[in-house]
Amino acid sequence: MSAGPDREAIKQGVAGVFDRNADTYDRLGVDFFTPAGRDLVARAGLRAGERVLDVGCGRGAVLFAAASMVGASGRVVGIDLSPRMAELTEREARARGLEHVTAMPGDAERPDFAAGSFDAVLAGLVVFMLPDPAGALRRYADLLAEGGRIGFTTFGTPDENFDAAMRVLGSFVPGGLAPRSERQGAFGSREGIAQLLAGNGFGPPDIAEITYESHVADLDHWLAWVWSHGTRHTLEQVPADRLDEATDAAKQRFAQARTPAGDYVIRTEVRFTTARPTNVSS
Repeated sequence: MSAGPDREAIKQGVAGVFDRNADTYDRLGVDFFTPAGRDLVARAGLRAGERVLDVGCGRGAVLFAAASMVGASGRVVGIDLSPRMAELTEREARARGLEHVTAMPGDAERPDFAAGSFDAVLAGLVVFMLPDPAGALRRYADLLAEGGRIGFTTFGTPDENFDAAMRVLGSFVPGGLAPRSERQGAFGSREGIAQLLAGNGFGPPDIAEITYESHVADLDHWLAWVWSHGTRHTLEQVPADRLDEATDAAKQRFAQARTPAGDYVIRTEVRFTTARPTNVSS
C-alpha cells in the first residue's frame, strides 16, 4: 500500500474506533488483554532499568506489566493512535504514582523517537492492523539500542464459536468482509512472520502460542465486549436499520459457547513473537 491519503484514512478510521472504545476497553470483566500483555512482557525478558516502548498501548495491559518489570530505575513509554486511549492510560499512570511511565498519542507505524532510544519495543495485538507493518518493523529496529529486542502478539487459531458469530455479523456488512486469512496477511502463520522479520532487519524469531480462556456472563455481556475492542469496526459497518437483526443472529450463534456453569467461554490462541535486529548483538 503506498503512502498517501488512503493509508492516513485507514489510520484515522482505526483511531476513531478505538477512541469510541476507550472508556470500556478492557474494563468489562473479561480476562483476556491483561494476561496476554503480562505474558508478552515476561517473554520479552525485561530487566530492571531498561527503557521500553509500548506501541498501541491501549489501556495499559502491556504498559503496566512492563513498568513493574523495569522498576523505577527504568522507563516505559506508551503511544496510541487513539488520543482518548492515551489520555486515559496516562491518567491511570499518574493515579498509580508511576513517575517512570508515560502514555501519549503516537503512530505505532512511525514512532517519533531517536534511534537507539529503547531496549525493547513491545506491541500487544497491534502490528497486524498497521497499513505498512514492514515499514514499522524497520523503524522498530532503528529504535533499539544494542542488546535490544522486539516482542509482539498476533492472533493464532480463533475460538470456533466467536469466529462463527463474527462471520454472522460480517454477513450483514454490505459487500461482505475479506476472509480472515486475507486480513491477517503475513501474520497468519509462523512462516509468514519469520519471513516478514527477515526482510525487515530482524534475525530468526522465537515464536510460541498460548491459548487463553475468557468467560462472559451472558450473551449481552458478550456483545458489550465485542463493542469494546477492535471488533467494533465490524459492528459499525452493519447498516443501522439491520443492526438489531445482525446482533441477535450473532448472539444466537455464539450461544453454542455456553458452559455447564451457565456462562460462556472464549478460547483464543495468541501467538508471541520475539526477535533481535540483525545489527544488534545479544
